Amino acid sequence: MLACSKKGFAGKNGFFIIEAYGANQCIGILLTDAPLMGGDYRYADYSGKGGGDCRKCLDVCPCNALMENGYDRAVCEAYRNDPENQQEVAPYSHLKCNRCMQACTADMASRTVE
Repeated sequence: MLACSKKGFAGKNGFFIIEAYGANQCIGILLTDAPLMGGDYRYADYSGKGGGDCRKCLDVCPCNALMENGYDRAVCEAYRNDPENQQEVAPYSHLKCNRCMQACTADMASRTVE
């Protein structure tokens, strides 16, 4: 749905990528019938198909769940949910993989396919 907005593209890891931020952003949706006040806060439309020949997220995936044409969600979730692959950062808080998101930087996200 977000990729259809033409404000970014769906990356090889399935995450929405905005040119200025890569995959490192948080998106919320608000539905309202209230009039919007102020200026135009929209991103410019993204006309290209993103990612190009970038393979950073594919190369860092430790379980090979990412592929050129998508990813295997079951393999990714199995790896992330295995306690052996998690790092405890505080009691009851664990850091899971997210290497594909860390590898996706804005400079890589801005590459387009001609």
